[in-house]
Amino acid sequence: MKKIPEGARREDVLLYAKKEYGTDPEHLWAHFPDYAVLRRAEDRKWYAILMDVQRSRFSLPGDGTVDVLNVKCSEEMLAPLLSEKGIYPAYHQAKGRWISALLDGSLPAELVFSLLDMSYQAAKKGAARKPRSLGRREWLVPSNTKYCDMERLFDRSDTTLWKQTSRVSVGDTVLLYVGAPVSAVLYRCRVLEADIPYDDTEGALTIRRAMRLKLIHRFERDELSAGVLSDYGVSSVRGARGVPEELSERVAALCGGAR
Repeated sequence: MKKIPEGARREDVLLYAKKEYGTDPEHLWAHFPDYAVLRRAEDRKWYAILMDVQRSRFSLPGDGTVDVLNVKCSEEMLAPLLSEKGIYPAYHQAKGRWISALLDGSLPAELVFSLLDMSYQAAKKGAARKPRSLGRREWLVPSNTKYCDMERLFDRSDTTLWKQTSRVSVGDTVLLYVGAPVSAVLYRCRVLEADIPYDDTEGALTIRRAMRLKLIHRFERDELSAGVLSDYGVSSVRGARGVPEELSERVAALCGGAR
């Protein structure tokens, strides 16, 4: 398996778009030869733009330019993402629906790839734009079997500390997706505490913030497998992301209607 780069840069985004979606960049502006548009093959809708922008546009120190990625954002993820360092209201796009992410290596590649996946789905022609109610949010969060034995973890206790990479809040719901070879959501948890200071580095895993989770439901492997998630527009879970409304409804049904 190809190692995912720790910090995303322009070339990483282009390689990912080609591998996952068969997308080749289009250079549409003679005056801006380094600007590149990524389109969906199915309907030719733009789902990302790569640009080199003056650092001063984002109040960054130093001279020269910085590469950025403009992606389309789902409504429920706009505020949480804009609270992340390295993500800004979109440069030269409709700021209510697009965001700009720095490609200077400061943002984890898993997060940037997740943004690209989200934008690919959000750009789908005729995609539903149903507003979600404010308040508690629901998140898909990945776990890696290389670093954690989930079954043993929750057999010992129904609460645990977990790495936090997004702006979750107390009361939010977290669906823990267990990676290969399981490739399925197995646990539904409630956030008891968030933004807990944490400083730990173990090999390639670095934790700076943590959240305390309480297990509230276990799923069978086939109930929310990668194939099932794909049916609801979730093609991968490489970083924390919001849960589509239709998938949230399925989860609630599996949990006896509890949301």
